[in-house]
Amino acid sequence: MLGPIAVNDVDLMIVPAAAVDRTGMRMGWGRGYFDKTIGSMEKCPPVYAVIYDSEVLDELPREVHDQPVNGVVTPSQTLTLSPRRR
Repeated sequence: MLGPIAVNDVDLMIVPAAAVDRTGMRMGWGRGYFDKTIGSMEKCPPVYAVIYDSEVLDELPREVHDQPVNGVVTPSQTLTLSPRRR
């Protein structure tokens, strides 16, 4: 079994989301697991969220600990976004 540090060796992260806005801000389900993981990585690879087309929004609220994603994968498209990096 790999420990949490193993994520530092990945080339791409695919994460779930409830919604993502056009700046890359990701809304999850309030526990912060992915924000903590992404924020603690030495060298973060591209991060893409898997969502439905209707979950790509113009704007989402953000908090200081929130980590953006680089893009989204929906049933009809893959969008590369330009998030403000952490």
